[in-house]
Amino acid sequence: MTPIARLALVLAVVCTYRDGTAQPATADATPAASRKGELDVLVPPQGAGITVPVRAEGYVLLSFPEKIADGFQSSNGYRLQMMEGRLTAVVYANANAKPADLALATQSGGIQVNIRLRVAASEAEAISVVRFQAATTEAAFAAAVATEVGRQVASCRSELTNAQQAIDRKVRSRADELLAEHLLGRIEVSSFPKGVRERTHDGVVVAIDRAAYLGPDGYLLFHVENHSGAPYRIARVQVLGPSGKNHASTVRMVSTSVQDHDDSLVGVVPASGHGRGVIVLREVDLLFGHQLTVTVEEPDGRRRVTVNRGVTLR
Repeated sequence: MTPIARLALVLAVVCTYRDGTAQPATADATPAASRKGELDVLVPPQGAGITVPVRAEGYVLLSFPEKIADGFQSSNGYRLQMMEGRLTAVVYANANAKPADLALATQSGGIQVNIRLRVAASEAEAISVVRFQAATTEAAFAAAVATEVGRQVASCRSELTNAQQAIDRKVRSRADELLAEHLLGRIEVSSFPKGVRERTHDGVVVAIDRAAYLGPDGYLLFHVENHSGAPYRIARVQVLGPSGKNHASTVRMVSTSVQDHDDSLVGVVPASGHGRGVIVLREVDLLFGHQLTVTVEEPDGRRRVTVNRGVTLR
């Protein structure tokens, strides 16, 4: 059963219980949130059971709010000892101890627990302190549900994280394969004359530098010089064909700006700064021999730069 299915089952049990279905005669005690290596356990009136992993050649303290009744004995591989006026039982575990059951109850009978002892598989798993508290059936059940829901949510998050990492690896692997295929198909670079540039009236210059070809796709490399006194906030970059259709599929930029990244912008070129960018052109062969127009602009078309001379792919 997947974690999500188990979580749904837990929530179904909660709904059933709230509708009046009787609670089982015995239940597993559920630890509440505690410090690492410690457990706080709510025990309903009908008693409960819990598994406690003990450090090999170490011990665990079992703490009760009232005196523990007589009648328990040491088990094979485990040694039990009373402390603090019979309010605490100490369990020592040998390294080769086998799993064993320990039944404990308070003298009033208000708390009855069956403890499954076993040697911890790792230091991180070992429990050093368990504190038992009496609780109503409703409170113990609510704690059990909350803990189980938390555990299932954590499990779901872990599985989703692992799945996302696996997807990321597959995407990266596929991208590498596609790049390798394109490199094997074609790799060419050509330069544009230095005159393939335009500027705004306030000194923002856009120049087209080179064209690169990888497989079926092309890339236009450009740079921006901002000689004005205000940042140039680039919102849109287009490559227009003769019909006016935009052929720019993706645009990326880097610049000397220290401003926080704004997802609504392609990039920001600070005053007296510069930036570099690349425009991806899919199926670039269809554009060969045609006069192209490159436009770069701020939001709402402000401070638009239009380069429409000399941008021809060959």
